[in-house]
Amino acid sequence: MKKIFLALTAVSLLATMNSCKDDDPIDGGNSGPLTVEQKQRALVSYVGHSSVYGPAGSDAAVNLPIYNDVVANSNTNEIVGLNYQAAIVANNQALFPYLQPFFYKANNDTPFVSLINNGLLTHMNPPTTGYPINFFYAAGNNMGSTATKNDILSYANGYVSNTPEVGVAVKSSSSGNNINITYKAKAFAPEAGAEYYISLLVVEKNGETRQAVDASIFNKIATRNILRTSGITATSTSGLKTPVAGLPQTGYSGISPIFGTSAATNAEVENTVSVTYKGLTSDWITAFGENFSNWQYNASNTGVIAIIWKWYPNDMKAYYSNCAFANVN
Repeated sequence: MKKIFLALTAVSLLATMNSCKDDDPIDGGNSGPLTVEQKQRALVSYVGHSSVYGPAGSDAAVNLPIYNDVVANSNTNEIVGLNYQAAIVANNQALFPYLQPFFYKANNDTPFVSLINNGLLTHMNPPTTGYPINFFYAAGNNMGSTATKNDILSYANGYVSNTPEVGVAVKSSSSGNNINITYKAKAFAPEAGAEYYISLLVVEKNGETRQAVDASIFNKIATRNILRTSGITATSTSGLKTPVAGLPQTGYSGISPIFGTSAATNAEVENTVSVTYKGLTSDWITAFGENFSNWQYNASNTGVIAIIWKWYPNDMKAYYSNCAFANVN
């Protein structure tokens, strides 16, 4: 059962409980308290390649529609989708790829490429698989680039039938451009010697990008649950907001395991973080052109994903454990 970790822009913490269903938390909704179910969910991802000309070849023409179909026809209390594109430029460069998360430095309106997605790639594409960019991923299993919808669902549904070591619940609310994310995790049967970490990701539920047919002709391609930012703040010597390498990260929730270095059975933790959206200025939108699919935040088209990763200190790698999804209300 293996999977990933990452982070980007945020602030604030707190503490108290729960879990999720269809598109909203199951107990209390976004306004009520969280109560964690002992419920296993599968995270399904498609990792594509996004360049200055958008998703290329079979990436856009075949694989994105397969991933979209899986997500559109799955109950989010069973299977949660996450789509992201591996970055092709250094994180200190101004943004230009199509579907990259981006961030701003203090007092600077230049968007910079965020590498939270490349941190994920490290754990989703280990050396033992050796798959290039463009692959499907289901509940810790890198399935390569030729998996079918049935292949993905078969593996994900098998994973969902397991009893989880750790359960998680999440809810989210918004006020203006601020997105508040509250999660609660419970260690039902934690593995001895393992540590558990949390990712809090913000996704655009339905969007559109372009695939370049040639230098001047683009096809429209739908996207679902595209990664847009993280609810975890991190720092580095270069002042970036995004940890790049892997776990543990250097920001909140990455400094130490959520249950401590030795998780006790039935231990619980709850925290709240806040993400502030900042869109591109009109000058950047003009510079990128109409084919650039920048994130235009709308609360009703936004979701949050809480992901629990299991980490072995001597392994230097994150393994997928569980997740939950909620709409932003």
